[in-house]
Amino acid sequence: MAIYNTVETTNISCRCFSFIYDADIENGSLVAMGDLAEGTNDLYNAEIPKAGDRVFLVANPAWSYDDCRRVNQNEDNYIIKANTPFRVYELNALDKFGVQDYGISGATSLAVGDYITVDGTTVVAKDAGTTEPAATTGFVGKVEAIENYGVEFCVGQNGNIGHTGKKVIVKVIKNENV
Repeated sequence: MAIYNTVETTNISCRCFSFIYDADIENGSLVAMGDLAEGTNDLYNAEIPKAGDRVFLVANPAWSYDDCRRVNQNEDNYIIKANTPFRVYELNALDKFGVQDYGISGATSLAVGDYITVDGTTVVAKDAGTTEPAATTGFVGKVEAIENYGVEFCVGQNGNIGHTGKKVIVKVIKNENV
């Protein structure tokens, strides 16, 4: 079974924009704003954010209202296919958002107080550890909480109990082009 990243936008106070990307992308990704897509006046090209870029949070809603379990486990509810318009949120200082721990690269040692940035090679947020990023870093977030979520399930032959994952709450420290 594939594991997909989900995003929580409860504490985001900013505007939404419509973006498009030339590859498949998951909710919870961080993208930079490119030029307007050709032939449109409100659809921006998403780009891989460089270290000094302002970023936007990919948070496209899953539009299925069918409560059938099989329908809502479909990959299409989690993966936004290439060249399909999607919603992003502008992020400002003090906003908070949540993603799963596996939606942050380098999350194996992720802890409360760690800084979150982008590295210019991917749309996936990066755990920068406890060292404050350089002033030339455009997006800086900080892990405010890590919460277990989901229903416990048995794993392994000995019946060890595990959780389905961890939700990471990130507080935006700064988000600007530098």
